[in-house]
Amino acid sequence: MARTDYAVNMGDFDLWPVLVRELGTNGAGLRIRGPYNLAQGEDPDYDWPLPSPNTHEATYTGIIFRRSEVALRDVQDGTTTTYLIGEKYLNPDDYRTGRDWGDNEDMYSGGNDSGRFTLRPPARDRKGTTAISIFGSAHPGGFHMAMCDGSVRVIGYHIDSDVHRRLGHRHDGSSLDGGSF
Repeated sequence: MARTDYAVNMGDFDLWPVLVRELGTNGAGLRIRGPYNLAQGEDPDYDWPLPSPNTHEATYTGIIFRRSEVALRDVQDGTTTTYLIGEKYLNPDDYRTGRDWGDNEDMYSGGNDSGRFTLRPPARDRKGTTAISIFGSAHPGGFHMAMCDGSVRVIGYHIDSDVHRRLGHRHDGSSLDGGSF
């Protein structure tokens, strides 16, 4: 099956703690898979394994998430300083195995495989360490991010964690200077 090293920006939060709080689990036995086809995903009665986007609509502060309809006018902090899509952190031990929860489905399934959050800082891929919801890559100096204006930037792992978080939020009211990242 086709997997990808890229993920969309879902916002400046992390869904995993929400799941743990709402479902009362540490992840054991948690069903994270999405729908198996488009019709199932568009069915309003489909039993999503993750919290409903309607329940957490205010939480999704990024650009692309389940059933999002974010337009350019909604990117109020500026398209040059808002993440769109970029490289995702992966455990190198599982590059080809499909055992990493952040890379265990095909690239069309969505959710934990194709979306990332900016609450936690990015990281370089490290053997033995799994982190399913952050951006990063195998590159030694940083990871590539496409911004909402279409430009691509290399973001260093040393980026200030607050700046990284704000780059994931489309309308937090704080503009960033492009030189700060």
